[in-house]
Amino acid sequence: MRERFIKYKDSNECIYTIVTEIEFVNGNNCCPEPYGWINIHQDEVATTIWTQPNEGINTPKTSKLITRTDIISNTIPNQLCFSGNVKEYSYWGGEDILIDPNKQTFGTVNTVVKLRGIAKDSYVSLRYQIKLKDDD
Repeated sequence: MRERFIKYKDSNECIYTIVTEIEFVNGNNCCPEPYGWINIHQDEVATTIWTQPNEGINTPKTSKLITRTDIISNTIPNQLCFSGNVKEYSYWGGEDILIDPNKQTFGTVNTVVKLRGIAKDSYVSLRYQIKLKDDD
C-alpha cells in the first residue's frame, strides 16, 4: 500500500507534524509548575507548540510532556528556531524564569535544544521529530 500525505491547497506544500518532547528544569525542583508559551519559527511564521496560563496555586506540576503541532512547508525543515517565555509559579513570589523571552535558539531533529532562563540551572529542553501528516 502506498503511503499518502496531505497536500495543502493544490500546491507543492505539505503538512508536517512536529512531535516535541518538552522537559522543564528548575534546579533541584523535581516537579516545576511552569506557565507561559513556547513557539517555533519557520518561514517567518510563529506557531505555538505549548502554552499554559498562570493559574496561581492551581498551575499544574509538569516536568515532561509531548506536544504535536502541524506546520505547512514545501520541504521538511532541516532546523527550526524556538523561542518562549516560561516562568515557574512560586508560592512565595519571585517566579523563576525558565526561558528568557529575549532569546531564540535553533535546533535540528533528534538533538537536544536548550532554551535557557536567567539562572544556569533553569531551562527548558526540547527534542523534536518531523513527520508527514497522514490524511487518515
